[in-house]
Amino acid sequence: MTQPAQGEASGSYDAVEPSLWRWLGRHRRVVAPLVVVVVAGSVLALDWPHSATTGQMRADFAQFATQMRGDVQSCSVEVEQTLSAYNQITAGAVNDRNTAIGIAIQTALDCTPMGNSRVDELGSLAAPRSLSKYHLDAASAQLYAWCFPAAVDLAQDVQKLLNKPGDAATLADVKLKLGELSVAAATAQHGFDLAASDLGLGSTVPFGLEGVRPGVLVG
Repeated sequence: MTQPAQGEASGSYDAVEPSLWRWLGRHRRVVAPLVVVVVAGSVLALDWPHSATTGQMRADFAQFATQMRGDVQSCSVEVEQTLSAYNQITAGAVNDRNTAIGIAIQTALDCTPMGNSRVDELGSLAAPRSLSKYHLDAASAQLYAWCFPAAVDLAQDVQKLLNKPGDAATLADVKLKLGELSVAAATAQHGFDLAASDLGLGSTVPFGLEGVRPGVLVG
């Protein structure tokens, strides 16, 4: 009777590790980077902008622009109040300097992402993927910079002026900050206006930042 050859199974098969898994186990250093590349590629594929109708893009734009306007105005309204209070004190219309200082202090806090969740949102919320070709995140970054740090610095300088009226260096810095704010506002508005025009919208969403500009100060 013929005997089974040495190493040949007799009546049953030995459990043999599949060759693929054996190869992967021997080449862990090569496999790990490949896994990272595959996973990253999958994420990018899922995150690739999907096609959207013009109607969907218009709706996305209106919602995003309105949200950005609300966020920036949570700071800008107080900046205007700070400037108005300073102007009234400087013009002699009111004498309550402490109240004006309090407004400036509160504005400096409310224009920071730490003190205002809407400013924090302004700096972290991304534009809808359907609008990626308009690069609205760059315009939104201008709105965030308008609030923080520019508006914060302005409010702090106005507070200094209220405590030390007529200080030439501080007054010059306030005028410089007003110029920076005006440029940032115009740049952001232009970015959103271009997108609105390309989408065929009759009107854009104004951010209402025109009141904070060089020359707004009394005296």
